[in-house]
Amino acid sequence: MDFLCSGFSDKTISALISHFLEEDIVDVFEKKQIQYIYNYLQDLNCQYILLEPEFFDDLYLEDYQNSAIKYLDNKNICCARLHFFSKQDDDFEISHQTISDYLKQKTDEYEQN
Repeated sequence: MDFLCSGFSDKTISALISHFLEEDIVDVFEKKQIQYIYNYLQDLNCQYILLEPEFFDDLYLEDYQNSAIKYLDNKNICCARLHFFSKQDDDFEISHQTISDYLKQKTDEYEQN
C-alpha cells in the first residue's frame, strides 16, 4: 500500500495509530494526546487524512540507531506519516483516485525530463 485516504474522525486517527503501534484501539482512543490532536484539527476544519504507511525519516533513523536499537526489541526501522487536510472549496476532494492521478502526472513529468 503506497498510501491511504480516509475521512477525518477521532476513531480513524485511533485506528491508524493503533494498527501501526500494534496496540489496542480502545487504549489509543482514550489517550489524551489523541483527543488533543483531534480537537485541534477539528478546530481547523480537517476533513481528510492521508496515511503514508512506510515513510523513511532521517531523524527517526538516527534516533533509532542511537537509542531504540540498543534498548528495545523493536525491529521496525520505518515509520508512518499522517497528513491532514481541510476542504478548501466545493470542487476539491482528497481521495485515493485524485492522489493517484496527481502522483502519476508528476511521475510522468519527471520521466519526460
